[in-house]
Amino acid sequence: MSIDKFLCSSPIDKKYPNLYPDLTWIPILSYTASNRVLHQLIEMAQIDKICWGCDTWTVEESYGSLLAFRFSMCKVLI
Repeated sequence: MSIDKFLCSSPIDKKYPNLYPDLTWIPILSYTASNRVLHQLIEMAQIDKICWGCDTWTVEESYGSLLAFRFSMCKVLI
């Protein structure tokens, strides 16, 4: 699914209460796209439904992914 299709599917969150958007790879693949997606999800969805995961093999990659997500989230919230 492309990021633009993901952005267009954000209103679905309100229709289906069991839908949780997962942002596992977005902060790692594109910093700009992660900011856009997070900003729109915070505005349109419930913030407690946004999931972040990590699909890596080593601790260093997991920590780097966490830092990328934190940096992106801080930029959006400021």
